[in-house]
Amino acid sequence: MTRSIRLIADDYGLAPGVSGAILDLIARGRLTGTSCMTGFPEWEEAAARIRPFRRRAAIGLHLTLTDQIAAAGSSSLAPEGKLPGLAALALPVRRGRIDERDIHAELDAQYDRFTA
Repeated sequence: MTRSIRLIADDYGLAPGVSGAILDLIARGRLTGTSCMTGFPEWEEAAARIRPFRRRAAIGLHLTLTDQIAAAGSSSLAPEGKLPGLAALALPVRRGRIDERDIHAELDAQYDRFTA
């Protein structure tokens, strides 16, 4: 039996350097896919650069609720339009201070940016 190994990079869209390195590795056949973070200002440009590779590599969405600009804008999750760090998110979630609808709206907005 032949086994194939798939090597998937995380965090495409995190920063131009990260995205460039992932694209280079996909182009050279060193990666079989990547997950994309859509909440950074450079996302539209990064999306345009990876679009030609979508038949050649597995390209998925990396949902996140921390440390990036909120795709859905200001909310109880991101009062100033930026998602909190992990440590700052845990306690408000446990205490019910973040509206569940805001979490769903953020995840939906990231999905919408990815599919656009």
